[in-house]
Amino acid sequence: MISVIIPNYNTPKEWLCKSIASALEQQYSDIEVIVVDDGSDEPFSGLDKDLNDKRIQWINTKNNSGVSTARNYGANKAKGKWLAFLDADDWWEPDKLALQMEVIRNENVQWVYTSAYLTTQEGETVSTIEAKYKGYILEYLLADMVIAGSCSGVMIDKSLFLNLSGFDINSDVVEDWDMWIRLAKVSNVSFVHKPLVYIRSNSFKSRGFNSGKLDRLKGLWKKHWEDVVKYNLQDVTKSHFFSVKAKLDINSKKYVTALWDALLSIFYSKDLSKFSRAYEWTKYYLLSKQSQKKDN
Repeated sequence: MISVIIPNYNTPKEWLCKSIASALEQQYSDIEVIVVDDGSDEPFSGLDKDLNDKRIQWINTKNNSGVSTARNYGANKAKGKWLAFLDADDWWEPDKLALQMEVIRNENVQWVYTSAYLTTQEGETVSTIEAKYKGYILEYLLADMVIAGSCSGVMIDKSLFLNLSGFDINSDVVEDWDMWIRLAKVSNVSFVHKPLVYIRSNSFKSRGFNSGKLDRLKGLWKKHWEDVVKYNLQDVTKSHFFSVKAKLDINSKKYVTALWDALLSIFYSKDLSKFSRAYEWTKYYLLSKQSQKKDN
């Protein structure tokens, strides 16, 4: 059995409904869906009153303790051998779990991820994030968050997840990236190259696009600094830090500072291809801003 863990906190009802439906409509049928509400103003966005499916387990924590705690709580309640995480504003292709199970059986790995689509709030696909790294990928993960789709794209052996104590519940690290680094230290990974996950932009108001992200990045690298030094990735971490800072500066309309941070990022990376990555991100950012204006 695969246990699908969906953490929810004040997610728009139609988004959560689409997320749950994409799990229930999987071609791989031996599943349960565990929706963990993390203290929303309206638990489960009211969907627990509308959806009557025996495969769904509704868990209300009543207190807002954070997404890591919600995911861990769901994992501890799971009956399946495998855990598949799905954020409440994302959704899957119908063959997502079936294709991942095929890779697990063929390659004898304990965790697997997929390529993903990045979308606007309305669900319009903007770009594709390709899965590229398999096997022992610790060095790649220390350098960059290379797990395409992150939580919504990963399926993992429950026993392995619990042996690593799940996601770090402290607020001073990037919890998903930290989890993948800890997994990569002890277990090889594989992927499905086909994009099977849709990652919805959340108006750049998520934890990934607020000022606390910089502190969480520092906390992440502090926690894994011994390995960063081992692989001589100090400049790579600086490059990533200034890249994120540039994005935050743009979001705050600090355009001159953003340009300087972008140049520092390129300087430390010594990788001119970052110019093209910056272009792709800027295009994605502008499209998201346009969709926000339409909503307003």
